[in-house]
Amino acid sequence: MLQSKKEKDFIRLPEYPGGPKAIRAFIKQHLQYPPKALSEGLEGHVLLSYKINDKGMVHGQHVIKSLRDDCDEEAIRVVGLLRFKPVKNRHVRVNAIKKIFIHFRLPKVKLQYQISVSKDEEMKKQGESCENSYGYTIVFNK
Repeated sequence: MLQSKKEKDFIRLPEYPGGPKAIRAFIKQHLQYPPKALSEGLEGHVLLSYKINDKGMVHGQHVIKSLRDDCDEEAIRVVGLLRFKPVKNRHVRVNAIKKIFIHFRLPKVKLQYQISVSKDEEMKKQGESCENSYGYTIVFNK
Protein backbone atom coordinates (compact mmCIF):
# COMPACT_ATOMS: atom_id res chain seq x y z
CA MET A 1 0.00 0.00 0.00
CA LEU A 2 2.76 2.42 0.93
CA GLN A 3 4.74 1.70 -2.23
CA SER A 4 1.78 2.36 -4.53
CA LYS A 5 1.29 5.74 -2.85
CA LYS A 6 4.94 6.64 -3.48
CA GLU A 7 4.64 5.71 -7.13
CA LYS A 8 1.56 7.88 -7.40
CA ASP A 9 3.12 10.91 -5.69
CA PHE A 10 6.45 11.05 -7.51
CA ILE A 11 7.05 12.09 -11.07
CA ARG A 12 8.02 9.14 -13.24
CA LEU A 13 10.80 9.45 -15.78
CA PRO A 14 10.82 7.87 -19.24
CA GLU A 15 12.52 4.48 -19.49
CA TYR A 16 13.96 2.71 -22.49
CA PRO A 17 12.21 -0.61 -23.23
CA GLY A 18 14.62 -3.32 -22.11
CA GLY A 19 16.75 -1.06 -19.91
CA PRO A 20 20.41 -0.02 -20.26
CA LYS A 21 21.48 -3.26 -21.95
CA ALA A 22 18.93 -2.69 -24.69
CA ILE A 23 20.20 0.87 -25.20
CA ARG A 24 23.77 -0.43 -25.60
CA ALA A 25 22.60 -3.10 -28.06
CA PHE A 26 20.66 -0.51 -30.08
CA ILE A 27 23.64 1.84 -30.22
CA LYS A 28 26.00 -0.98 -31.19
CA GLN A 29 23.65 -2.02 -33.98
CA HIS A 30 23.09 1.47 -35.43
CA LEU A 31 26.47 3.13 -34.84
CA GLN A 32 28.43 3.62 -38.06
CA TYR A 33 32.12 4.26 -37.51
CA PRO A 34 33.15 7.40 -39.43
CA PRO A 35 35.37 6.32 -42.36
CA LYS A 36 38.12 8.87 -41.69
CA ALA A 37 38.33 7.91 -38.00
CA LEU A 38 38.36 4.23 -38.99
CA SER A 39 41.23 4.72 -41.44
CA GLU A 40 43.22 6.66 -38.82
CA GLY A 41 42.56 4.02 -36.15
CA LEU A 42 40.91 6.52 -33.78
CA GLU A 43 39.25 5.15 -30.64
CA GLY A 44 37.59 6.87 -27.71
CA HIS A 45 34.21 8.00 -26.44
CA VAL A 46 31.82 10.91 -26.74
CA LEU A 47 29.80 12.10 -23.74
CA LEU A 48 26.37 13.42 -24.72
CA SER A 49 23.56 15.08 -22.82
CA TYR A 50 20.04 14.79 -24.21
CA LYS A 51 16.45 15.53 -23.26
CA ILE A 52 13.51 13.13 -23.42
CA ASN A 53 10.06 14.68 -23.70
CA ASP A 54 6.82 13.25 -22.28
CA LYS A 55 6.19 11.34 -25.52
CA GLY A 56 9.51 9.51 -25.32
CA MET A 57 11.21 11.41 -28.15
CA VAL A 58 14.85 12.47 -27.81
CA HIS A 59 15.77 16.08 -28.55
CA GLY A 60 18.30 18.71 -27.52
CA GLN A 61 21.38 16.51 -27.80
CA HIS A 62 24.66 18.28 -27.20
CA VAL A 63 28.24 17.12 -26.76
CA ILE A 64 29.82 17.44 -23.32
CA LYS A 65 33.10 15.64 -24.09
CA SER A 66 34.15 15.56 -27.72
CA LEU A 67 36.27 13.02 -29.55
CA ARG A 68 36.25 14.51 -33.04
CA ASP A 69 33.66 16.33 -35.17
CA ASP A 70 32.65 13.36 -37.33
CA CYS A 71 32.42 11.06 -34.29
CA ASP A 72 30.38 13.68 -32.42
CA GLU A 73 27.92 13.99 -35.31
CA GLU A 74 27.50 10.22 -35.49
CA ALA A 75 26.91 9.99 -31.73
CA ILE A 76 24.27 12.74 -31.93
CA ARG A 77 22.59 10.95 -34.85
CA VAL A 78 22.42 7.59 -33.05
CA VAL A 79 21.11 9.08 -29.79
CA GLY A 80 18.45 10.91 -31.79
CA LEU A 81 17.15 7.52 -32.98
CA LEU A 82 16.35 6.33 -29.44
CA ARG A 83 12.66 6.10 -28.48
CA PHE A 84 11.65 5.81 -24.84
CA LYS A 85 8.36 4.68 -23.28
CA PRO A 86 5.98 7.64 -22.98
CA VAL A 87 5.15 8.67 -19.42
CA LYS A 88 1.89 10.04 -18.02
CA ASN A 89 2.38 12.15 -14.90
CA ARG A 90 -1.07 13.42 -13.93
CA HIS A 91 -1.23 15.70 -17.01
CA VAL A 92 2.19 17.21 -16.27
CA ARG A 93 4.64 17.31 -19.16
CA VAL A 94 8.13 16.49 -17.98
CA ASN A 95 11.41 16.65 -19.90
CA ALA A 96 14.05 14.30 -18.52
CA ILE A 97 17.72 15.08 -19.02
CA LYS A 98 20.14 12.16 -19.31
CA LYS A 99 23.79 11.63 -20.18
CA ILE A 100 25.34 8.78 -22.11
CA PHE A 101 28.79 7.69 -23.26
CA ILE A 102 29.01 6.58 -26.88
CA HIS A 103 32.09 4.38 -27.28
CA PHE A 104 33.97 4.28 -30.56
CA ARG A 105 36.04 1.10 -30.63
CA LEU A 106 37.74 -0.28 -33.69
CA PRO A 107 36.20 -3.50 -34.94
CA LYS A 108 38.18 -6.57 -33.97
CA VAL A 109 40.16 -8.03 -36.84
CA LYS A 110 39.51 -11.69 -37.35
CA LEU A 111 42.66 -13.54 -38.21
CA GLN A 112 42.17 -15.97 -41.05
CA TYR A 113 44.63 -18.74 -41.58
CA GLN A 114 45.00 -21.91 -43.55
CA ILE A 115 46.95 -24.96 -42.45
CA SER A 116 48.06 -27.64 -44.87
CA VAL A 117 49.77 -30.87 -43.92
CA SER A 118 51.94 -32.71 -46.42
CA LYS A 119 53.14 -36.30 -45.97
CA ASP A 120 56.51 -37.66 -46.94
CA GLU A 121 55.25 -38.76 -50.42
CA GLU A 122 54.47 -35.17 -51.28
CA MET A 123 57.82 -34.03 -49.89
CA LYS A 124 59.66 -36.60 -52.04
CA LYS A 125 57.93 -35.18 -55.09
CA GLN A 126 59.27 -31.77 -54.12
CA GLY A 127 62.80 -33.15 -53.96
CA GLU A 128 63.28 -33.44 -50.21
CA SER A 129 64.49 -36.69 -48.71
CA CYS A 130 62.94 -37.34 -45.32
CA GLU A 131 61.52 -40.56 -43.97
CA ASN A 132 58.31 -40.68 -41.95
CA SER A 133 58.06 -36.96 -41.71
CA TYR A 134 55.39 -34.38 -42.19
CA GLY A 135 55.59 -30.84 -43.41
CA TYR A 136 53.33 -28.04 -42.19
CA THR A 137 52.51 -24.85 -44.00
CA ILE A 138 50.60 -22.04 -42.30
CA VAL A 139 49.37 -19.13 -44.41
CA PHE A 140 47.92 -16.00 -42.76
CA ASN A 141 45.45 -13.90 -44.74
CA LYS A 142 44.58 -10.31 -43.93
